[in-house]
Amino acid sequence: MNVPAEQLLKFKNLQELSLSNGYIKELPASIGQLSRLQVLDVSHTRLSALPGEIGELSNLKVLNASFSQLTGLPEEIGRLAGLEQLYLIRNQVTDLPESITRLASLKELDLTGNGLASLPSQLGRLARLEGLHLGNNRLSALPESLGQLKSLRNLNLSASHLPGLPRGIGSLTSLSHMGLRGNVLEKLPPEIGELRTGGSCHPEISRQPATGDSGRNRQTRQSEGTGPEE
Repeated sequence: MNVPAEQLLKFKNLQELSLSNGYIKELPASIGQLSRLQVLDVSHTRLSALPGEIGELSNLKVLNASFSQLTGLPEEIGRLAGLEQLYLIRNQVTDLPESITRLASLKELDLTGNGLASLPSQLGRLARLEGLHLGNNRLSALPESLGQLKSLRNLNLSASHLPGLPRGIGSLTSLSHMGLRGNVLEKLPPEIGELRTGGSCHPEISRQPATGDSGRNRQTRQSEGTGPEE
């Protein structure tokens, strides 16, 4: 099922659009003409891609595409200068465009349960990011720029196959929670001792990946329920 373009064009004053828990497979290019849209929820759908025109949604603050079938993001995602929350839980994303690092207003980024093997090298440009959720991926390393995320409070890396942490981890001066269980870490960098925030940074080191992740039981803030059956 697709969304008819002519129907969307009738709602140019629309501020919130929810298409969740449906059988949507494709969004029309005309989605970019909803210039006042602030919240777009396409979670629990059959979307495998987002149109590049989504980058024209200059007022968008929340994009929730969790529990769908996305394999990636369009390069135009980086044009969403006002985006504050991006939820992509349980998709099939294996790579992120470098343009995602231009989301200057982003505060929450949830990529739990995808197939990510790496992250953009300039991830540290997301200066306002407070929550970064990367549990249940296949990360071989984290970029050194991670240490530039001075606003980061919550970092979840559980069950992501990580063999080590970058030295810049000690520069995350706002960090209050860090989840590391279920990785293959054998040691922590000495810089981790610089995390003197008084928070709950208590990493658990495991030689074998855990069978689950706290993100598995955590529903995204905008979306609850079960998606359509295949």
